Amino acid sequence: MNIKLLKNLNVLYVEDDLRLAESMGNTLGLFFKRAYHAPSGARAFEMLDKLPVHVAFLDIRLPDIDGLSVADGIRKKDPDIPLVVMSSYQDISELRRAASLYLTDYLVKPVSLETLTAVLNKCVAQLNLRGRLLFAMGEGAYYNSIAKIISMPDGQTIRLSRREALFLELLLKRPGNLVPMDRIAAVIYDHDMSLAALRNMVLRLRQKLGDISRIECAKEIGYLWK
Repeated sequence: MNIKLLKNLNVLYVEDDLRLAESMGNTLGLFFKRAYHAPSGARAFEMLDKLPVHVAFLDIRLPDIDGLSVADGIRKKDPDIPLVVMSSYQDISELRRAASLYLTDYLVKPVSLETLTAVLNKCVAQLNLRGRLLFAMGEGAYYNSIAKIISMPDGQTIRLSRREALFLELLLKRPGNLVPMDRIAAVIYDHDMSLAALRNMVLRLRQKLGDISRIECAKEIGYLWK
């Protein structure tokens, strides 16, 4: 997977050493759209409730809550987010606790750029595997669910409106399966949907997709990606 895909994502790094935090923020900022810093576990939870975070790096030694407890709290809310834990040394008891949290990696500081790059590639692969990043659309085209764009095989990109993106994601998450009208109405229109508005939106989307469109309609029942 292409590590450049991270440029559409945000990362949270939790580190109480401000000198290390500044250095880490500068480095992560090279790869991500935004790098958010939390100096404590409590602050990390506050930021996670308010900000869009797609990847998290957590120091184990924090002034209030240890990093593995923060990871456990995050994992309970989001089972799929890539989590990377960092420590100044390896501790067997910590490794045992970490095993149950399905971490992307456990790093011993200092972390080299080569090691960081390898871990970030793991993050991209996990995001994609868990349906958080790219959906294959056929004909060499891919939909990026974070950036809300379609990458065509010729290098061109197609930008989607919010409703077009929500509709396409519903279909791509279950290709070959009918998505019923009531589900579409709930997700895209907050239950306030007219069939005319939906048909017009689907028509515009089909025109944008051109030859790669596999949208099919079961009249007044639902839609699917064939």
